[in-house]
Amino acid sequence: MMRNALTGTRVRERRLQIGIRQADLARLAGISPAYLNLIEHNRRRVGPALLGALAAGLGVEEAALAEGAESALFEGLREAAAGAPDDGAGAPETGRIEEFVSRFPGWAGLLAARQARIGALEHTVEALSERMAHDPFLSASLHEVVSAVTSVRSTAAILAESEEIDPEWRARFHRNIHEDSLRLSEAAAALVAYLDTSQESETGLSSPQEEVEAWLARAGWHLAALERPQAPAGDSLIAGAPDLASGAARKLALAHVARARADALALPLGSLAAVLAEVGTDPG
Repeated sequence: MMRNALTGTRVRERRLQIGIRQADLARLAGISPAYLNLIEHNRRRVGPALLGALAAGLGVEEAALAEGAESALFEGLREAAAGAPDDGAGAPETGRIEEFVSRFPGWAGLLAARQARIGALEHTVEALSERMAHDPFLSASLHEVVSAVTSVRSTAAILAESEEIDPEWRARFHRNIHEDSLRLSEAAAALVAYLDTSQESETGLSSPQEEVEAWLARAGWHLAALERPQAPAGDSLIAGAPDLASGAARKLALAHVARARADALALPLGSLAAVLAEVGTDPG
């Protein structure tokens, strides 16, 4: 069944909605009431000229009659059918989607909404998987958590398995557990804050590294203020930067500022430019 096979149903629904009689609409469209009755029961096809006349008589766009409000449902249900598992239960009857939407619009809307939700979740999972593989901040944070957990577990095992431990060493082990537990707490809190910020950020699932790169690109990949003898503090350089939306990105940006400042002190741009002007840039 083609999508426009339900045009007659839409004509009838619109006519009843605005309260116009069948005979009056037939007169406006230049056809007989009997022929309009056949159209409304989907027993006659509607050509382009007649579709335009009916749309004008009903006060709607032609697309509203040709495709209807359920057009998006068709696409959603087709996507759901395409992703259906091949488990031997039988393939969905895609050729009867229009009929299904017409007869059960509520169920059709629910299935289409569920399909859209599944698609969004799959996209999120793929993006997070990609991030875990390539995001340096996330990798470092996970490594810090695992390292702290391993350290706490090792120290706790020593205390649990050794019956006699020198008081000085026992105190040292207790202090180590305390310090490692604080490190674990801070690392876990930073990781959770990073993930929460990433999900709520208007930039979507971009990583902190990508935020820093966007910030540097906006600055032309050169922080000229760091070349001055009295360079400003890193906090002032990143303050209000719209690209640094997450706390993790700001932390990475501060680390970059510190490295860039150290490089500027070790090799001032003015001195480098003077040498290059004298010897050129050709390494040969």
